[in-house]
Amino acid sequence: MTCKLFDGYESVGTAFFIDNRHAITARHCVDKNIKDSTEIFLEFRLENGENKTQTAKVIDHDEKYDIALLELTSPIEHINDWLNLCSDAINKESEWETIGYPKDWNENDEGTDYCYIDGDIHYVSSFDNQTIYDLHLYSSKIKEDWPYDLGGLSGAPLVIDGSICGIIIFEENSAVKSQLKAISFRKCEDFFVQNSKNIKSTFKSEKNRLLKQRLEMQKNSCGEFFQKIDFNTSVSGINLTIDSYFLKYDALGISKLEELAKYLITALHQYACTLSEVQKLTEDPFKMFYEISQKTKQSVTELHRLNRLGSIVLWMLLEGVLEVPKFLTRFSLSENSNFFNEIHLGMKDNKLVFYLGEGNLKPNIREGIIEIVQLLKDCLNIQDDAFICDNYIFENMDDNHFKKLIHKFMDNVTRDWNDVELEITIFTGYDSQKIKLIEQRGVPGKDINELIKQFYIKECQENHEFITNIIRLNSDVSNAKVNWFILPFVDTSDFEKMIISNF
Repeated sequence: MTCKLFDGYESVGTAFFIDNRHAITARHCVDKNIKDSTEIFLEFRLENGENKTQTAKVIDHDEKYDIALLELTSPIEHINDWLNLCSDAINKESEWETIGYPKDWNENDEGTDYCYIDGDIHYVSSFDNQTIYDLHLYSSKIKEDWPYDLGGLSGAPLVIDGSICGIIIFEENSAVKSQLKAISFRKCEDFFVQNSKNIKSTFKSEKNRLLKQRLEMQKNSCGEFFQKIDFNTSVSGINLTIDSYFLKYDALGISKLEELAKYLITALHQYACTLSEVQKLTEDPFKMFYEISQKTKQSVTELHRLNRLGSIVLWMLLEGVLEVPKFLTRFSLSENSNFFNEIHLGMKDNKLVFYLGEGNLKPNIREGIIEIVQLLKDCLNIQDDAFICDNYIFENMDDNHFKKLIHKFMDNVTRDWNDVELEITIFTGYDSQKIKLIEQRGVPGKDINELIKQFYIKECQENHEFITNIIRLNSDVSNAKVNWFILPFVDTSDFEKMIISNF
């Protein structure tokens, strides 16, 4: 994704692709091109090691933030996996990495034609400072005896936790251990929004520490339990995407179901109290431990009595795998729907995403789709419903585009349904005779996950026509996204018994 930026024959900096038609660099690297409207050359490497050059031009720039957007003359085709651009706040504990092309870099001495550096955040400035940059970076990899500076790193991507969170714009030679300066995408987020470039924001801010900890704990753990299968296709005017997740098997070929039940029991206490209640309880740790323990016991007992424990657990999985917390409560007076239901909320492609569905386990994806399509029909009138948000989470969000979209949506006067996309969530049981045969035949754990993946892709293909026909006949939806969780039990009561016994 990273490329060397040339002004004619001279290397002047670094740039990086953000989609197959556009790249980002530091504005000062293309200042001459902006004044003279001259062509820019980007040199990048293909997977086979071959270097390729592409031409581009500046289509927007911002001197205040030292950032420029480049449009390529023709699209690139060598990248299939794109990193997210992220505008979440960056904390001092973050670790960063970058790749770029310093001027006069000695390829023979260094062993590569590019420069890779990683390090720590030295300091995060406030937005009201007088400098362009807000991130001060330190790296032990920067050598004191290098005979050249790192000026050509300007325009290189700042990568944190697998997302591009900023851009390197400046090198400073000083006694302070903060050699590189960068501007975060949080600071220049509006530049991307104005240019309709997708930038991701989440609920995981330092102010939302309790929610951030819960989401990260859930994400890390659920990543160990579930494997994702992608299935994308387009038929008869409907673009259908199915992301399916199945429970992994360990090295011995044993399902991780028992481990999952034990983990969810340890995680349930995080859902017994609201975040605002936990915040108040943190002032008295002894009281917090007692009250959360009592509330967890009461909640599990009551949910089990109402036969809703399995439903709550299923939604915990959705939060863990997709990192989207319950945020909205929807109130509907429609005759065909429940009086209210809770909606998990996220952000994608600069829009709000509502994750719709019921926490019910269906025997297979066909029955799940029929129920969800009925839900979609009910949602055709969703614009007439009322919504209440979790005020604690909202008030502790960073001030970014995500929060602005939520604020706009919650106001009936400014609400715009073009800012919202709907995704479907289905939980189905594990009724495949093929999978049971695999288990019975003692397939090694290292192979069983791959076999299951292949069988479920085949099942997606077999059900694709059925799903698209159901959606086309019953709704006006032209783009459908389904999150399909495949769980190895026939109904949630089996799983509830396992959870209760562990509890």
